[in-house]
Amino acid sequence: GNTVVVLLNFSGGDHLNYRLGLPEGKYEVLFNTDKACYGGSGKYDRKRIYNTKRKHSHGKENSITFDIPKMTCVYLKKIF
Repeated sequence: GNTVVVLLNFSGGDHLNYRLGLPEGKYEVLFNTDKACYGGSGKYDRKRIYNTKRKHSHGKENSITFDIPKMTCVYLKKIF
């Protein structure tokens, strides 16, 4: 019954301010391989909660913007 979104960037470059279409709501970061404790840079591991904005992307009416560094996996869980 929970919504979990998995973001993967296996490319050699960072994707900053990447807009991702999602159902309206609030999303919490569950796991981020960019954390220093996992060998990541840690520089994009500041924000824990993302609120969707009413901006169309990927066929959805709502979206978030997200910084996802190269070679990173992030799990987001819809909490509201």
